[in-house]
Amino acid sequence: MRVKMTLVAAALAGLMTMLLSGPAAADVIKVSPGQSIQAAINKADEGDTVKLAPGTYSESVQIKTDGITLKGSGSDETTIQPGTSSVDPFCAGSGICVADVDVSNPNAPPTVRNVISDVRVKDLKVTGFEFTGVLFFGTSDQRVNDVLAEDNQGYGIAAFNTSGGQYWDNVTPHNHEAGIYVGDSPHADAVVRDNVSYGNVGNGLFIRDSQHGVVEDNQTFDNCIGILFLDTPAPTTGSDWVGSDNSANHNNTACPASEDGPAVSGLGIVIFAAQSITLEDNTANGNQPGGDTPASAGIAVLSDPQNSLTATGNTIKQNSAFGNSPVDLFWDQSGDNTFKANKCKSSNPDGLCTNGHEHGNGDHGDNGDHGNHGDNGGKHHKKHHKHHRKHHKHHKHHKD
Repeated sequence: MRVKMTLVAAALAGLMTMLLSGPAAADVIKVSPGQSIQAAINKADEGDTVKLAPGTYSESVQIKTDGITLKGSGSDETTIQPGTSSVDPFCAGSGICVADVDVSNPNAPPTVRNVISDVRVKDLKVTGFEFTGVLFFGTSDQRVNDVLAEDNQGYGIAAFNTSGGQYWDNVTPHNHEAGIYVGDSPHADAVVRDNVSYGNVGNGLFIRDSQHGVVEDNQTFDNCIGILFLDTPAPTTGSDWVGSDNSANHNNTACPASEDGPAVSGLGIVIFAAQSITLEDNTANGNQPGGDTPASAGIAVLSDPQNSLTATGNTIKQNSAFGNSPVDLFWDQSGDNTFKANKCKSSNPDGLCTNGHEHGNGDHGDNGDHGNHGDNGGKHHKKHHKHHRKHHKHHKHHKD
């Protein structure tokens, strides 16, 4: 009996030691200018943080390990720019690349070897790269916040074939495709919130062929298109996004025609051939074409008859759009879409602007919205405070 009790006591003592000690503590690996970020990432284990001191780092880096945090000292203190590179060929041309893919077959698209999960990128600036500032491919549950991604030849921040991504409080100016992109993701489940994206020779925010997500409280201006929801004939089709409380103003930059599409300019928020999108409580003012474009408006809903893709099941409600050219709201009248209680002055077709009636599927009907002035006043007060917070953030980063 005494032997058994001794064994039990020893087992309990071992269990208590494990419980009290807990898991191994995560490491913080510090990097200073002149040292290699990539070398630190290669040493890091899941849960570790690679902390960059203030300064400029001239290299491309690649993350293939789950759960790593890459953290700078602030987007006005830590800069990553082009320089040396030991990344995979797939990641060449990008600043920070989170991917583990096989590109050995030049006749096939990249193949994901391993899904990289729970990577964080924060508090730094990435600029001047030939492709993308921060790139994710075949990843899940990534987070990017407080990053300044500017002057990259492709995207500022881009996610392809991902799920669960969150992009908060970033500033993405002067990139050549889009400030923030989420694409080719059948289970995107993404959150794009509180970002400022301006001056891109393309789109401020771009959602393509991806399903499920939220685009909320973002500020876009001086792009060719402020916010674009697009479906193409690709295998992945997009649906089920909510775009709310965004501003898309003065997106008058002229983008020339390319192999990807026609010239565009003067478009605030666009749904092109996408389905089940809800646009609510957004502002789209002063969008006027600065060059050739097949269409321009504050908010536009368009189908793609060339590829037999119809924008349908979309709801556009309680938005504000003024001073756009040639109209504030435009709908090509294809698909089953609903326009409700939108404050604007002009629309094509007539009747999309608020007049106490709902316009859905080509028909007018009473919607009982006359009693919402109190709620709308509260929403205006809330958005007024958010605007000032974003305005302060924009100027903070614009000084870099």
